[in-house]
Amino acid sequence: MPNNDRDSFLALLGRLGGADDADVLAAARDVSKRVAASGLDWEDLLRPPTAPVVELTGDDAELIGKLLASPAVTASTKEELRGFRDDLAKGELDPADRKYVRDLARRVDG
Repeated sequence: MPNNDRDSFLALLGRLGGADDADVLAAARDVSKRVAASGLDWEDLLRPPTAPVVELTGDDAELIGKLLASPAVTASTKEELRGFRDDLAKGELDPADRKYVRDLARRVDG
């Protein structure tokens, strides 16, 4: 959907919470028509975004190794870290997991 269509689509969605039932119904019908005309369905529009994947660096691998060796890290956290290490073997890690590893390393070292 081009950006200008997106903006008007968002404006329509904003009208769905209005007090005027006739306006809400008209907006809902317009939304439904636009979705059908786009060739998409609600499943397509409401699909969760795919999380970007970030390749781990050698530093990240080193941090995971240090955390696995640390007595300050619980067994359950180490299990999680082993999962991250498996992701490392594939060459990728979710950005949120990468941040978690870095934040954990700062807390353990802190």
